[in-house]
Amino acid sequence: MQLKSIPATIQIKGKMPMLFFWLFVYSAIATSFVLFLAEHFFEWQKHLWRKSKCDHCGSMLHWTQLIPIFSFLRQRGKAICCHNRLRLHYVVLEVVSPLFICLLYVKYNFSISFFYYLLLFIFLLFFTVTDYLYMYIPLRYLYFLLVILFIWNLTNWPFYQSLLLCSIFYACLYLLFHQGIGSGDIQLLIIYSAALGWRQGYILFTGAVIIGLISLLLLVKFKKISNSAKAPFVPFIFISYMGIILF
Repeated sequence: MQLKSIPATIQIKGKMPMLFFWLFVYSAIATSFVLFLAEHFFEWQKHLWRKSKCDHCGSMLHWTQLIPIFSFLRQRGKAICCHNRLRLHYVVLEVVSPLFICLLYVKYNFSISFFYYLLLFIFLLFFTVTDYLYMYIPLRYLYFLLVILFIWNLTNWPFYQSLLLCSIFYACLYLLFHQGIGSGDIQLLIIYSAALGWRQGYILFTGAVIIGLISLLLLVKFKKISNSAKAPFVPFIFISYMGIILF
């Protein structure tokens, strides 16, 4: 009896679920590492090579307590050693980031665009956490990203046009509203708007402002923050960025 060969398209479709599974897993691990670097930014060299400890009581953590998402669900959102609540932003970003990367793959496959937007996403994730926790954007890493973008867009003239237009626009914006937005936010917006193109960059900024205003109004309404409280802006840029790239 002669066996018929399986069509290549069927073989590829059969492998897709596993590809997404491993892409999600490795993305969650990478996200967890980026979150660790961002949270311990001011002394990450001290923390990078030591054994992981509980943020609350300092107890050593077993390796099973370090597995992204799974450990949070297994421990029901609390530390096993001291029963304090685990930080919610960790598990939220460990779920959202891999989902975004999987959807990025669906849209772009493993193309140059995929890796370009992934690069921007990883840096923005890092800046989101430092801004959320410390209201601080490490400019040397932002400038490092800019150097990478210069090299990536070495012969791409529209990038430099966008960089000039965005620099002028956001510089004027900062002069007018410097009390409402930080210089770090402005520099980040200039670089990301140039990287996306000035049209998409404008949408990035507008989307972040709208998301930020709605979020702050809701937080004030439900008395989670006061009217005079300062809020980090990069997390709203982060949400706006994901929306622009995927939709």
